[in-house]
Amino acid sequence: MPSLVATPSMLGQISLNWVGTTDSDWDHYELYYLVDPVADADDTSTSTHHSNYSYQGDNVANFAFAPGMRVSFALYSVDATGNKSVTKTSVIPSI
Repeated sequence: MPSLVATPSMLGQISLNWVGTTDSDWDHYELYYLVDPVADADDTSTSTHHSNYSYQGDNVANFAFAPGMRVSFALYSVDATGNKSVTKTSVIPSI
């Protein structure tokens, strides 16, 4: 599983980084986010699908949210048959 790193910066900016793998068993990533004080983005019925990403190489996604609001991210690793595995993290953007 990839290591998912959320780095907050000024004015609610968040840089989300992860390194892909060359493991051919996996096809792509699906990234979801949710702004909520306690819930996590791995509940895809309530979270927002941000984008799909290639499985290989370094990946970066940049976001801007209201400062002080907890943001949860869920990164799904998806194989060619649709099986998924999730990596989660959360961060509170600074003012």
